Amino acid sequence: VPIVPTLSVGTRKLSPSFPRSAWEREGGSGMPAIKGVQNMNNTNPTLSLCMIVKDEEKSLPTCLESVKDHVDEIIIVDTGSTDNTVEIAKKYNAKIYHHAWENSFSKARNYSLKYATCEWILILDADEEVDKEDAHKLKDVIKDPVGCETTHPGLDQAWAGRVNVIYLPVISRPVGGKNITIANSERLFKNHLGFRYEGIVHNALKHSGLAKKVNIKIYHYGYHQGDEQMEKKFTRTSTLLREQIKNNPKDPIPRHYLAISYLDRQRNDECIREALEAIRLFEKQNSNVQPLLLTYYTASVAFYRKKDLTNAEAYALKAIDFYADYVDAYCILSSIYLMRKEHDKCIEATKKFLKLLRTIESNPTKALVIPYNNLQHAWLAHSRMAIVYYEQDQEHEGIQSLNSAINCTDNKWEPYLVIGKYFLEQGNLKLAEGFFKNGLRNDPNNRGIHYYIAETYEKSGEPDKALTHFKKILESYPDETFARYRAGLILLKKNQFSEAINMFQSVINKDQQHIDASFNLG
Repeated sequence: VPIVPTLSVGTRKLSPSFPRSAWEREGGSGMPAIKGVQNMNNTNPTLSLCMIVKDEEKSLPTCLESVKDHVDEIIIVDTGSTDNTVEIAKKYNAKIYHHAWENSFSKARNYSLKYATCEWILILDADEEVDKEDAHKLKDVIKDPVGCETTHPGLDQAWAGRVNVIYLPVISRPVGGKNITIANSERLFKNHLGFRYEGIVHNALKHSGLAKKVNIKIYHYGYHQGDEQMEKKFTRTSTLLREQIKNNPKDPIPRHYLAISYLDRQRNDECIREALEAIRLFEKQNSNVQPLLLTYYTASVAFYRKKDLTNAEAYALKAIDFYADYVDAYCILSSIYLMRKEHDKCIEATKKFLKLLRTIESNPTKALVIPYNNLQHAWLAHSRMAIVYYEQDQEHEGIQSLNSAINCTDNKWEPYLVIGKYFLEQGNLKLAEGFFKNGLRNDPNNRGIHYYIAETYEKSGEPDKALTHFKKILESYPDETFARYRAGLILLKKNQFSEAINMFQSVINKDQQHIDASFNLG
């Protein structure tokens, strides 16, 4: 991996320029080309919902319920369901068309567009739903798709004219949980203008004319599955992306998405390889599209995980040079500067992150078309500031930041655990103990905190206190072999041989391959 020089955020000029969109590049002059504007005087335009599905019986009812009263027709292309997906769709009077899967999401998506008869199209996936408070706006916004919200794609300025495309905020989160990522996506657009999707995996709509953003929220639940399902999804996606790279090696987009896929699976070296190649191709083509921004961030996170803070900082700063208000870049810089103990820079980057985060949360249309990945990390940002203030002996400010962190999370113990772990790693055992104790007051049976406070007591030469916490873990988690093994080691050192034998034997009974327990038992 090539090493890039360290860049200082204190002296670097942050560019306010917004990245140009693909449509600007295609238009050449930067002015929008308005094509095929239809039905200018239609006060009641119709709306088709277009979907592609396969084996979506669990999620499809929620999706269709969210929009059934706000669309004029439902078009569903099924690519080979073997469950009750088709029967469920029929209950909603959907028009169902069967197409064999051709290893291309764009092909399947384009089939659905072909069957739509209404003047506007809404795109949803089966694992999505439209916010119940916003769904009624779908028809309102296409009645008069013009106004102060109208923007030329990629620019923060108004343009006069009717729009062909409307971006909606897509928010990824667990069912019933908090928002994880957000991005604005072209989900509403005019029909009969020849728009179509391209890309085998991550399909992009190729369109022209004006676009605007409207705050009609779509919730996406599909990325929050079990490890086995996510691994299958990764295998499928990465295989298609590598095929795309083979067919068009000069295209940076599939490498960009492959890097993200590797990052999600903690395969950091492979992520870095693909991200740097994508960046090279983007920059060689002088591409100022927003995926380049996300590729910079992806590379920064992978380098950070490998503790290569020089490269991690450099690529985060490249992202900020590209777009000065990129919220995720400030989040990773906050972590980098904390690790380096560059306290002033850490506070500066963290405050900027929190300010941008508040803006996006109050108005999701301010998000870009690439996903923001740190919406749920306000508590973590406040925790970092608390760490900095405590390290600088500014206890009052530290307490304020700690309270802010607690107020940002439902898990009130989390800030205490994060801050305690930091000071444990720094060798400040007394401070670490205090935070862990407070964490346990909020969650007395928290396994993680019990482990860390036990480690704190072991390092401070208080084995009896450590043993108490290992035994506390075993009260709530009797099958926890690691706690049994650690308790056995303490008992052995205390010459309490009978109890130590029982602990080691119980470990071996649950895990016959536990070599260390067998050795100590012997």
